[in-house]
Amino acid sequence: MLTTAAKLYDKLKEMAVSYHFRPGERINEVELAAQLRVSRTPLREALNRLSTEGFLTTTANKGFFGRELEANVLYDLYELRAFLEQAAVRLACKRASDQEIAALRAFLLEHDENDDVLAGEMLKIDEEFHIRLAGLSQNEELVKTVRSVSERIRFARWIDWQSRRMSHGQHLQIVTLLGERKEDECAAFVLAHIQKHFDQIREIIRGAVTEIYTRNSENRRKSR
Repeated sequence: MLTTAAKLYDKLKEMAVSYHFRPGERINEVELAAQLRVSRTPLREALNRLSTEGFLTTTANKGFFGRELEANVLYDLYELRAFLEQAAVRLACKRASDQEIAALRAFLLEHDENDDVLAGEMLKIDEEFHIRLAGLSQNEELVKTVRSVSERIRFARWIDWQSRRMSHGQHLQIVTLLGERKEDECAAFVLAHIQKHFDQIREIIRGAVTEIYTRNSENRRKSR
């Protein structure tokens, strides 16, 4: 049983991020409340919050739905991420100390690329790098927004990660440019680092849809 509103929110967010709720699927609040062993009021409050944050969708008098996997939305999110992280590294070039940049490099070297590490774990390391990179901007609102965008595209990035390993060398290059305070070069490199996924967005969505429906079919078979 989820005993606090925060734990309930976190659980539902995890379910939404991983597309436990299939795209366009109406969420049965009665069944979900029973499954999570919570009452309808805190459940609805958490669902409303997730809808406001873009992790679910809602329609008046119809309830809550799993968010769609739409190419234009995903493209917009990747574009926003690129814009935010360029701004972050420009600020970091001006504000981050040498010690903070060295700490980010140490984080990368500690989590070197390794073929034995599962894609999901590598994605967590990659996300953490980008959050720490944004943190060097010393702008907490920017960090919060970068984190939110990363969460909203996490499932698509995980699908993409099945065929692409972590760009460890590119991350190290970003840190090197930061350390040299090469603001324009660093911003341009970050843009290219993120932009390489733009052309694959429709392919990523096809893979994501296949994964979602295959996974749900397998889960239904196991529950019989």
